[in-house]
Formats: sequence, structure tokens, C-alpha cells
Amino acid sequence: MLLWRGRLYFRQYIQNKKHKFGIKFYVLTQPDGLILKTRIYCRSSDPIVGGKGHVDKVVKYLLDDYYGVGHSVYMDNFYNSIELTEYLLDKNTYLKKEELTSSFNSKGICVLKWHDKRDLIMISSEFRDAMNEYRARSGNGSEKPESVQKYNEFMDGVDRSDQLMSYYPCERKILRWYAKIGLHMFHPGKRNTRLLDFRDAVINKLIYNHRPKIVTPTQKTSKQGLHVISSVPRNTKNRPIRKRCVICTRNKKRVETTYYCDE
Repeated sequence: MLLWRGRLYFRQYIQNKKHKFGIKFYVLTQPDGLILKTRIYCRSSDPIVGGKGHVDKVVKYLLDDYYGVGHSVYMDNFYNSIELTEYLLDKNTYLKKEELTSSFNSKGICVLKWHDKRDLIMISSEFRDAMNEYRARSGNGSEKPESVQKYNEFMDGVDRSDQLMSYYPCERKILRWYAKIGLHMFHPGKRNTRLLDFRDAVINKLIYNHRPKIVTPTQKTSKQGLHVISSVPRNTKNRPIRKRCVICTRNKKRVETTYYCDE
């Protein structure tokens, strides 16, 4: 959510956000916070994701370039839909998101309800109702569903990206909303560049340490020595002396020159 209190027809109000009024962004990120794709929410006027079935359209748009490779997608309860889960499963993309209770449908989609401090309901096309052990902050061992454990492990990519960008914000108070969006988009681009540069540095370091050493052959000197062209010495009257060219004479040509080779 990008803070904007001015007049704007697609401005949003979300009560539980830090900036309650502003411009809403849908973001697809990796677990390390690298932003892969984003979309501004423009209500029903958006020709791609607007209108009926808006939530499903947003998910399909963000994942359009990542189908068919077995990715696991983690989402919160805003995108909760059995139909969307089945659609992603057909695209070889697995879904894990919070909400819903414990049963399986004909396509193997699991709906699980789990109570910890409160009721937690999840829907998943990848994980089953298996329980994994974990150690709480208090040091006591306990169990939680595998889907919950994986959700907590991988879902913090968006929050981590927002956290890192909040330390040095680029946004300033501007009268034009599109200028503020432009500055805001520059910030995640800068964040992505830092992550990609770090990855490239690690890859180059690993490759440099394990690649075979290339031995450069040393230049061999000729046993016969180098041929150096010199000028024919002048005569006693300081006039240049011309001699016949040896190569031209072999080819039955008469050519005279003032240069010669000692070899």
C-alpha cells in the first residue's frame, strides 16, 4: 500500500494497514524478498484484472510466466478459492494459503483446520495433514501442520521486502499521484538490483574458486635470432650505396635497394 490521501478514483482504504489510505499494489515475490511482478489495483477500469472474478484474475496474471515448472505459491486468505486452487493444480503450480477444515476433494486438495492460539484454517494442493515437530520460542517442543510450517517459512518475502524498503524510503509528498508511483517503483527496482548483484558476486566467486587453471604458454624465442633491416653504409663521399635485392634476383628481377639484412 502506497500512502496517498489526495483525490483518486482507485484510492483504497484498508483499516489494518499502516497507511490506511493509498494506492494498492499486488506483488509476487520470492522468499528472499526479490520482487518478480507487480500490478496496481485500478478497480473495475483495469482491462486485464478488473471486473468479476477480480481476485482470481490477479493471481493468474502474476503467475502467468511461471506455470508448468512445479512452483509452490503461498498466499493469504484474501485469495482463498477452491476453483483457483484447482486451476493452479492443472498448471502444475501448487498452492498453500490460509483459511478453511480437514478433508480432501477428488483432485487431492486438502482443507485443514488447526487450533493453536486461535483457529487456523488452510487450503493446500501440495501438503497433506501431516504434523511436524518444532521448537517454540519458549524452548518447549510442539507439533504443527506441515502446511503451516512451510507457510511461515516462505510467506515472509513480501513483508521482508517492505521492511527493507521502509528503512530508506524514496517517497516524498507530491501533488501528482503518478509521480509518486514512479518514485515508488524505483525503490523496489533498486532493492532487486542489490539482491541480483549479490547473487552474481556469489556465483562468480564460486566459479572462480573451482574452475581449472589455464596455463598460458610462454613465448618461444627463435634459435636463429631475429632479422633486423639496416641501411647500407655510405661511401667515402657520403653517398648512398645501392645493392641488388637477393630475393628479386632469384626471381630474375633487377631491383636495387639501400637496405640489407645482416642474416
